[in-house]
Amino acid sequence: VKPLTRGHGRAVPDWDSTPPPAPPPARATSKPRGLRIEVNDDKVSGAAFGVAQNVLADLATGRMAPEAELNLHHAPADSAVHRTQRFVDLSLAQRRRCVLVIHGRGQHSGPGGPVLLPALLEAMGKKPLVDQILALTTAPPRYGGSGAMLLLLRRKTKQK
Repeated sequence: VKPLTRGHGRAVPDWDSTPPPAPPPARATSKPRGLRIEVNDDKVSGAAFGVAQNVLADLATGRMAPEAELNLHHAPADSAVHRTQRFVDLSLAQRRRCVLVIHGRGQHSGPGGPVLLPALLEAMGKKPLVDQILALTTAPPRYGGSGAMLLLLRRKTKQK
């Protein structure tokens, strides 16, 4: 080994001008929660991140039969949201996976149009319902058509 002589012949990196390396991307610790909800005319559909299209199709065609139903006809919007939350909580406690929520078409809501459906969709986009619902869709005609929604509930997680 021969030592290098000091002087201009030696290449020394300029550490101050080199940008620091980028930090590694953050790893997700859990699956993102949330529902992507689409409303087209009188059809509603939505699913959480990672739900397969065939699951949503099975729900929309009624291949998944509802295990319980909640009728919200003539209920005020705030009461309907509260009753839906209680119904979903109870359904999860009873290990139900598919439930039917009948909200009506809004034909008697007045000039402003339907009231219950927009209120329910808004509530389903927020906690605690957003963490409890895996998918939702307008019910097929035999279950109420555009006046009802089928909800696919998440499996209740085990407590640690």
